[in-house]
Amino acid sequence: NDTIIFVGEDNLHYEKFANGSVKCIENEIPFELPEGWTWCNLSMIGQTNIGLTYKPTDKSTSGIMVLRSSNIVDGQIDLQDLVRVDCQIRENQYVQENDILICVRNGSKALVGKCAVIPDLHEQASFGAFMAVYRTVFYRYIYYFLNSDFFREVFADGNSTAINQLTQDMIRKAVVPFPPISEQARICDALDKILYLVTQINTNKNVCADLITIAKSKILALAISGQLVPQDPADEPASVLLERIRAEKEELIKQGKLKRDKKESVIFRGEDNSYYEKIDEKVSEYDIDELPYGWSIGSFSQVNMFISETVDPSNSTDEMFELYSVPNFDVGVPEIIIGKEIGSSKQSVCENDVLVCKINPRINRVWIAGHITSYRILGSSEWIVFRNNMLFAPYLRHYFSSPHFRKLMLSNVSGVGGSLMRAQPESVKKYPVLIPPYQEQIRIAERIDELFALLVAIEKSLM
Repeated sequence: NDTIIFVGEDNLHYEKFANGSVKCIENEIPFELPEGWTWCNLSMIGQTNIGLTYKPTDKSTSGIMVLRSSNIVDGQIDLQDLVRVDCQIRENQYVQENDILICVRNGSKALVGKCAVIPDLHEQASFGAFMAVYRTVFYRYIYYFLNSDFFREVFADGNSTAINQLTQDMIRKAVVPFPPISEQARICDALDKILYLVTQINTNKNVCADLITIAKSKILALAISGQLVPQDPADEPASVLLERIRAEKEELIKQGKLKRDKKESVIFRGEDNSYYEKIDEKVSEYDIDELPYGWSIGSFSQVNMFISETVDPSNSTDEMFELYSVPNFDVGVPEIIIGKEIGSSKQSVCENDVLVCKINPRINRVWIAGHITSYRILGSSEWIVFRNNMLFAPYLRHYFSSPHFRKLMLSNVSGVGGSLMRAQPESVKKYPVLIPPYQEQIRIAERIDELFALLVAIEKSLM
């Protein structure tokens, strides 16, 4: 059933079919080739075979290895995830060194067509039913051709979206711009060198990206230990600030705006300069390293003045809201959305509230609520809201993003597993918040932003 492409005496391209008929295909030729090149089908320069179908009961630890889609990793054969079978295998279902293994069917459209050249495996091997093997002496050049966008157009639909299957017929009929053998060698040598350099660059970029992530964590760790900026003896001590926060909370409780939590964790420094924690009437020693000069400490709930209020958007179907949802964190701006399009009740939040994500793996997401519209502000129930206008919100955002606080958040999560694991708000209430003097909070946040901006600039330069 193979066809042959040739150039006629009139210098036009023709295709000769197995039944002897000939068709002019000049209008189907994609582009003009350099001198010495020619167009051909893959069937003219090699052969293709389909893979082995085996039953689960055929699997054997000592059988013949069967190469599958998972054994093609980054264009190379990887034998980590290997299946072996003990069953009848036809001669054309064994692979040979320099065969090109092609994935012809996969649940992921993007993986259809991925391929690799088979090296010397030092033992017999077959290949699975969702795979094909293309065998040709021109394997180096054809391997690069199969990885080209030009070839992928063979099995793409009108929207340029890869279909889930690449048939043997599609492989055989694929039209190849075929250069002289000596030029093939030069092309492949050049591509080998270029792609090696690209791989090295990508590896170095990944290393740099990892180092940048580590650097950000180190910066935050230094910041919350008082080592990022120097302490200023002229700053008002955080203990005075903490006392004002305590007095303000008492006033809110007195006014009935805030409920007293009898089980609230209250961290304080005793007359012996040691730290203690009081929950209800029980007082116990609190283990903490010596704080930097002028710093103080309080539990999350001790310094949080958030007044919980639930809003049901279904009661305000035509009202517009400014919604801080977890998915929109990466976008950087809240959703501007009408009430009837919000599917569940939300939290009422205010400008400068600090939103700490409680759902894994996004626990490191911390957002400061702004107010970019005149609409009411809502927050997803996946946020734990922290409110205290006596503390500098940008400092709190960095503190709650620090490896120290993230470790605390991850220390007590529950759920069915994976992305449904959540930090427990009752546990978070007891976590410590390290509080520098207010002016130092500003200096710390500004210094972190300055250093992070440099790291972001480096990241962009790597793209």
